[in-house]
Amino acid sequence: MRKHDALRAALTAAFPDLTRDPQALSIYIDKGRIAARAGPGGTNRATGFEWRYTLNVVLLDFAGDPNRLAATVLEWIRAAQPERLQNHTAGDEAFSFEVDILDDDKADIAITIALDEAVDIAADGTMSYRDEPDIDPPFEGVPPETSLDAITLGGAGLLP
Repeated sequence: MRKHDALRAALTAAFPDLTRDPQALSIYIDKGRIAARAGPGGTNRATGFEWRYTLNVVLLDFAGDPNRLAATVLEWIRAAQPERLQNHTAGDEAFSFEVDILDDDKADIAITIALDEAVDIAADGTMSYRDEPDIDPPFEGVPPETSLDAITLGGAGLLP
């Protein structure tokens, strides 16, 4: 599993104070399980599997901007688990949180994110993590700066 390290890196980059106190940021995994299916051709050998788990982040005495924290986590989810933002049902709960307000400037914050990581197994037995799908894939052969000027459907213009 590797996503927990990537989230730690994103949080410490956004909030450098988290690196000064090792107790300020804890990350742990629970509710873990492995999903797998038998391979093709009746071999009954798995050609890969998925780690599925809940990632828990605990920030103690957090004094940063909570909006910036939420935006940092959402940007990380966009790269690491994009389907959490693409699906209406999943997007209704990109992540959950609990807050214990300590005073006007500090809070203990717990963040919970459902994650998965796919691992492919090659014929020679080597294993590699599968890349996450691009949330905004470009149209093949169209430069990203190209603007949309018109849409037609059955010869009728949908955009002026």
